[in-house]
Amino acid sequence: MEWTVRRLVAIGAAGSLALGITACGSDDSSSNGSSGSGGGVSIETANKISGPAQVESGKFYKAVPTADQQKGGTLKASSAEGFQHLDPGTAYFQGDYIVTSIVHRQLYTYDPADSSKVLPDLATGPAEVSPDGKTVTVKIRDNVKFGPPVNRTVTSDDVKYGIERGLAASVANGYFASYFGDIIGADKAKGGKIKGIETPDKTTIVFKLKAPSGATLSKALVLPLSSPFPREYAEPKDKKTPNPFDQDPTLQAATGPYMIKSYSAGRSLTLVRNPAWNGKASGDPRPAYVDQIDVAIGGDSSVNAREIQNTKGTISLDPAPSDGVARYVKQAPQQITFSALGNRYIALNTKKKPFDDLNVRKAAAAILDRSAMRKQRGGPLVGEIATHFLFPGSPGFDEAGGENGTGADFLASANGNLELAKSYLKKAGFKDGMYKGPKVVFVGDTESPGRETTQVAKNSLAKIGIQVEVKSVKHITMYQKFCQVVKAMESVDGCPNFGWLPDFVDAYPMIAPVLTDKGIQPINMNNPSLFSDPKINAEVEKGGRTADEAQRNQILGQADKDITAQVPAIPWLWDTQSSIQGPGVHGVIATWNSIWDLAYTSLTK
Repeated sequence: MEWTVRRLVAIGAAGSLALGITACGSDDSSSNGSSGSGGGVSIETANKISGPAQVESGKFYKAVPTADQQKGGTLKASSAEGFQHLDPGTAYFQGDYIVTSIVHRQLYTYDPADSSKVLPDLATGPAEVSPDGKTVTVKIRDNVKFGPPVNRTVTSDDVKYGIERGLAASVANGYFASYFGDIIGADKAKGGKIKGIETPDKTTIVFKLKAPSGATLSKALVLPLSSPFPREYAEPKDKKTPNPFDQDPTLQAATGPYMIKSYSAGRSLTLVRNPAWNGKASGDPRPAYVDQIDVAIGGDSSVNAREIQNTKGTISLDPAPSDGVARYVKQAPQQITFSALGNRYIALNTKKKPFDDLNVRKAAAAILDRSAMRKQRGGPLVGEIATHFLFPGSPGFDEAGGENGTGADFLASANGNLELAKSYLKKAGFKDGMYKGPKVVFVGDTESPGRETTQVAKNSLAKIGIQVEVKSVKHITMYQKFCQVVKAMESVDGCPNFGWLPDFVDAYPMIAPVLTDKGIQPINMNNPSLFSDPKINAEVEKGGRTADEAQRNQILGQADKDITAQVPAIPWLWDTQSSIQGPGVHGVIATWNSIWDLAYTSLTK
């Protein structure tokens, strides 16, 4: 399976977290996107138009909420890979957010069908940002309760501690520095109280900042780190390593519609209704239709995808395998949907030879067959070939060059340009335009399509003499043990299957956590290129501290151009994720996460 880092992206068109639903009061008929065969076309025909465009036209399933959805049922699930972290303070993975977003309430959430609409969740209304951008104030609801074993009303101090614990060694939040690092006192905190987070009363939380970054911090309050954690219950456990709440997430006190009843890493996960959740009465917009979710972890992704197609009440939480995309497009077009979000790129270690040389990096970008990389994932249906890092629809995308790109010649040819690549190697000191030096080490995937895209990268680089030794591991291991660990990157030259989703709707979270010094920390880091350019770092921070949206987009769009010119990574896909379901399900996509939203998904009659 290939989930995305969060936000790391799932490997995408492989693996399966298949969900079977046992319906309450359902029958064997198919409805709402559960058509079997008929109405489909060949993958060759479908690939002439983007997947999202065909969803809008009605060709494929439109995964949006409707007023006639019904409650009840148990969601039976199977996951080929499992989860990375289910502690909301540590979670930073697309798949993990599927769970944390329904177990915990953040200060804010998104309308699942429109990620431009931010909804108050634990908060009562919009965050108030002071004119100087250095103070952010949020009022929270007074009738949200923790579930077992805490069973009390949530206060502002619980939100304060939920954020503070992100700096505990056992939590090591991956995005704190990017969005919360300007809070006064955060630079000295290690999981204890932070001076710049004030709680003047039980329903008010105030963030005092040392820099005018309130515009960014206020946007980041949709993230799991803003989930309340009860200090008196959690603080003693947070001092332990490994963290008990991550090792055994049943210990977590839920505030969302579901709670974790049982979890066995690599085997199973069971979620049940949180008895303390009172839904609309406490302002929670999520309907939470199903009663229980059972996840069996393990299995074969391709087998799961085949079974889902004709099995009533099943759904996959992972992108469809590439062969599955072709089959569903032809045989069951109303059981597949496409949503565009994020990017994929090859991260090059800029601190090690040979990729510490800009011209070698440009040569690698010039020779990469990005069209072949995309083909391994399913073709044009699953995304556009990228020419920079901000993706279509993202703020700042047009300012960075839009569909036409930044003008970088080394990204002009989707199929690779041998002569151009050799010219850059000549500039790097290789007289005949062919690299001569030690092999480079890439951390690849054991599963499709990451396995195949790694091979394309290897074959492309071989054309200019760069021999790649592939260390193949499971996708989740690639992140946890290699590409997110600074020490491990000392022996790694590239991560060919890195993907990123925005933490919130803005250009800053597509750049700062992955392509500046903000993303470099010992573990749970998100900048495997180890790229840190002082001028670009300052440029990105200027954008992050700009409240005016037009100016912000202009600055961050220019930063995207400047980063692309330095080639810390090779962007190869603006991602479109494919999601599949069986008959008898009304699946709803969380557009902010580009995957099914279990709090809005229901059964059909």
